[in-house]
Amino acid sequence: MAVEILANKNVLVVGATGGIGSEATRLIRKSQAKVFITGEPG
Repeated sequence: MAVEILANKNVLVVGATGGIGSEATRLIRKSQAKVFITGEPG
């Protein structure tokens, strides 16, 4: 899978509270990357 290249990397996801950002965060977490997320509560 393409997200395997993210293993052991740091990833910043901006706008992770919904939609594409939320789904991207979910997939990136499966890759064993460290995920830092930002978003507006809503």
